[in-house]
Amino acid sequence: MIPLTLLGDLAPVGLKALSLPATAAPAGSLVLANLEIPFCTAALPPRPKAGPALRGDPALLPALAAAWPGLVVTLANNHTMDFGAAGLAATLSSVRAAGLRPFGAGPTLAAAAAPLTVDHAGLRLGLLAATDRWFGVAASAEPGVCPLDPLLVDRIRHLRTTSDRVIVSVHGGGEMSPWPSPQWQQTLRAFIAAGADVVHAHHPHVSLGWERWHDGWIFYGLGNTLINPALWRQAPSARRSWRVQLDLAHLAQAPLISAWESIADAPGESSASAPVTLRCTCPAVAPNDPDVTDRNAPLADPALLEGLHQEYAVRLWESFYADRLNPGDTTARRLRLTARTLRDTAFAVFNPGRWRRQRRDRGLFHYHLFSAAAHAGEIATALGLIHGELPDRRTPRTRALAARWLPPALFAS
Repeated sequence: MIPLTLLGDLAPVGLKALSLPATAAPAGSLVLANLEIPFCTAALPPRPKAGPALRGDPALLPALAAAWPGLVVTLANNHTMDFGAAGLAATLSSVRAAGLRPFGAGPTLAAAAAPLTVDHAGLRLGLLAATDRWFGVAASAEPGVCPLDPLLVDRIRHLRTTSDRVIVSVHGGGEMSPWPSPQWQQTLRAFIAAGADVVHAHHPHVSLGWERWHDGWIFYGLGNTLINPALWRQAPSARRSWRVQLDLAHLAQAPLISAWESIADAPGESSASAPVTLRCTCPAVAPNDPDVTDRNAPLADPALLEGLHQEYAVRLWESFYADRLNPGDTTARRLRLTARTLRDTAFAVFNPGRWRRQRRDRGLFHYHLFSAAAHAGEIATALGLIHGELPDRRTPRTRALAARWLPPALFAS
C-alpha cells in the first residue's frame, strides 16, 4: 500500500491552542490539505478586498505538522493574500519552518504555478494547485496565488510525462452547496482526462460527494477539516468534514472515507482560549449512507445535478446577489436602492473620505462576483432561469434535497 490522505480546509482562525488527536492517516501517508488562511502576525495590515481578511497564529503550525506527518498544503485559495505580499512571505517562511511543504503560491506566477514533486514510497508524485480568480492572483513579476486557467490542462499533461501519479488540488465551486455545478463538474473531469489521477477540490466549506471518473478520482469538496467552531455556530454542516484515504498503488480500489468534526474542548471558554480538537464521528462511511447518496447520486445524473444547481443559484440570488447588485426589479429593492442613493449622496457631501472608501469596496465586491467563474455562473444561472433563457430542471426531488441541505438564506445581504 502507498497511502495518500486527503483533508479539507485548515483554517484555525482566532485560535491560540489546538488539541489534535493522533493522526488517523496510515503510517507513512502523504497528507494533502488546503491551508485556507495566511499565518502571519497581527501587525500586518490587511489588503483591500471583498469579504473578511483571515489569519492564523504561526505558533499553531507545529501542531499541524505533528498531527499529520508528511503534510503538504496548497496555498492557492482566496485568503492566502489577505495580508498582501508580506503576509504571503511570512506564511511561506512559517509553513516551511514547521516542516510543511507548500505549493500553489509564490513571489511570481511561475513560482506559484510550479508543481511540487514528492518521492513517496517508490512513486514520483507531481502535485499542482490552482484557484478560481478571486483576490491576489500572481503575475509575471507579482506575488500571489496560481489562477485556474486553461493552461492548467497543459501543465497536467506535461507533469504526466514525468510523474507516476498526478494530483491536482483546486479551489473553487459554490460556497455552502453540497453539489458542484455542472460546469464545475466538467472542469474537474477535464483534469482527469488530461492525465490527473486524483482531483482534490475545496472552497464550499461543506462536504460534497466524490466519483470515479475514467481512471481517476474526483473529490468535489471535503469540508472544513479544522476551524474555530465558534465562528460557524449558525452552520453546523460547516463544522464537519470527510477524510479520504487512497492507495496510490491500487487506485481502482474504493477509498476509505471517515467523518470528522471540529469541536471546542471547553465550550464555555472564549473562542481565543478554548483548545479545539477533531472528533471522528464515523471511522468508515458506508457507500449507501443517506448523506453520501444525497451527494453522490446527482453526480451521475446530469438533469438532477443541473436542477440542484438551479435551486442553489436562485436561492443565492434571492438572499444575496439581488440586493448587492441592485437591479431594482421589485418594490422592496427599488426602495432599498433609493435609500442607498440618498445615503451615498449624504456621504459624498459630508464625509467624502468614507464615500471614496465605500465606492472602492463596492467596486472590489463586484470584481469579486464577476472575476470568479463560480459567482458569475451562479448569477447567470439564476437570471437565465428567472427570465426564461434556461429550461427549468427543478423538480419535487430537487426541492426536497435543497430543503434538506441548503440553508434558507445562504449569505446575509
